[in-house]
Amino acid sequence: MKNVLICNRSEIALRAALACKSLGLKSFVLINDFEVDTLVGESCDKLIKFNDSINPFMSLEIIEKVIKQYEINFLYPGYGFLSEDPRLAALCERLGVVFIGPRSSVLTQLSSKKESFLFAKSCGLKTLEVQNPVASDFPLMLKASYGGGGRGNLICSDLDYFKEDLKKIKIKSKGLFDNDEILFERFLPNARHVELQIVATAKKVYFLSTRDCSIQINYQKFMEEGPSDQSSCEFIKRFYPQIEKELLNIGYTGVGTIEFLWSGSDLYFLEMNTRIQVEHPVTELIFDIDLVKIQFEIALNQLIKYSFVNNGKHAICARLYAVDVENDFAPMPSTIRLAGSDKYIRFDTHFKDGNHIGHQYDPLIGKLIVSGENRRDCIANFKDALAKIKIGTRQNNLNLISYIISDKEYLDNDVSVSWVKNSIANSFSNSLNDFSVEEKKAIWSKIRGEKSHKLMAVGGEVNIDILVDWIDEVIYCFKKKKAYSSCLGLNPPFWKEESEQSVLNYISPITGKVTQILCSTGDQVEKGDTLLVLEAMKTELRVKAHSNGIVGEILCEEGGLVKRGQELLVI
Repeated sequence: MKNVLICNRSEIALRAALACKSLGLKSFVLINDFEVDTLVGESCDKLIKFNDSINPFMSLEIIEKVIKQYEINFLYPGYGFLSEDPRLAALCERLGVVFIGPRSSVLTQLSSKKESFLFAKSCGLKTLEVQNPVASDFPLMLKASYGGGGRGNLICSDLDYFKEDLKKIKIKSKGLFDNDEILFERFLPNARHVELQIVATAKKVYFLSTRDCSIQINYQKFMEEGPSDQSSCEFIKRFYPQIEKELLNIGYTGVGTIEFLWSGSDLYFLEMNTRIQVEHPVTELIFDIDLVKIQFEIALNQLIKYSFVNNGKHAICARLYAVDVENDFAPMPSTIRLAGSDKYIRFDTHFKDGNHIGHQYDPLIGKLIVSGENRRDCIANFKDALAKIKIGTRQNNLNLISYIISDKEYLDNDVSVSWVKNSIANSFSNSLNDFSVEEKKAIWSKIRGEKSHKLMAVGGEVNIDILVDWIDEVIYCFKKKKAYSSCLGLNPPFWKEESEQSVLNYISPITGKVTQILCSTGDQVEKGDTLLVLEAMKTELRVKAHSNGIVGEILCEEGGLVKRGQELLVI
């Protein structure tokens, strides 16, 4: 039996472990202590545990030791972390391990956005690259060449700010990716983000249609659907022969995704992702396939004869995140409650009921994926799925997704990469939580002093029908609506929060790490000054001065951890 090292976490690690079982492979999974009690821990053959202060997925030294200690034959990189890093593939090649993905020489050509532009031009594709920006090129996207998932992107609005913004993004890129190479692209706020899924063997490239990933915030996608609109699909097909020729020429094997911006009748190459995409389930439902298993089959030279026929269906995937939507999508580490759905709904998650979403990684809870005979039918099925799924965390984006799926512009397919920020975020309000102050008080009056974990219905003075689960000093409330179930996570003294925050003006909105302290005791600060920077779940949050004043006391340390609600400093 061959040994496979799964060098990733969360639902993609679970998918890989299940693929190993189906193919008769033995799975070894790198895992942090706090994630041992998840579905990943239950599904793999061997857990290789690390203290949660260590990120083993980013350490070539740790990975090499594990490969040698456990006699690993194959390494599965998943997405994110080192999945597109030529150094990881080269390490595998040096140790005689099969890297489940393209060779290191191929990754070198495509994983850097700058290098991938050469590939795009050889395919006859346009790019948005700008070499020496002038005033007419703005707004401009400053983009880390080795970035991913929207991290390392910055929009510069004007030539006057260019030098300052470039310096800022170089520092961020160096810290995130150990590389400060930055490229410049014209920013098209009204374009759509379209992806082309490919599966490549040594002799043939299969094109598995497109996905539209325009629903995003802060450059982070959270809803995808496929296929994209017919005009973009037909236009992209023109480039299939040349793309296949170039991929075969460089020896690309495995799955991959080519990302584009589609603007009217113009198509622009963005980048080539040389690994599985987070949003790959959209394609899986359209083609009735398992892309993760296909990755293994290609590496094993056991790819069965797939017809790769589009079944004519439409699919939507929504990523459910533990974030505070109304606080700039700040991550909300917390316990997850009632992570469940109807058995006919596909919900990809590695969490079990009662697991904790930590601050160390991204805040993805899981992915809800639904298909239909056409787009209209798919949206109807998706609304039905939203009404059945129950996800309880302190905060999440489930209600935002429910809001989007019912919006007229979304229904008319009239969206762009800036649509959520410009049209939806401003109109999305607290009312969508569906819990008024009166309802919160009614909930509290019914359960005051109750310490059991049992579920109970709450009614009373306010006509509501809510399930309450109390755990870790948080009340999780579910309220079934016509089109979806809303959820609210409340700390017991919720009605005191406003008065507390008026005293504790600088409390941490997240549990995370203090990456920078930009002031000292006694400093004079002005309203809007950045005082310190927090980071959690791949998200950076800047704490700014509410008013002019003097720093009286700093109550945290640079590099230290802080909890949500903890006082950070006194002005």
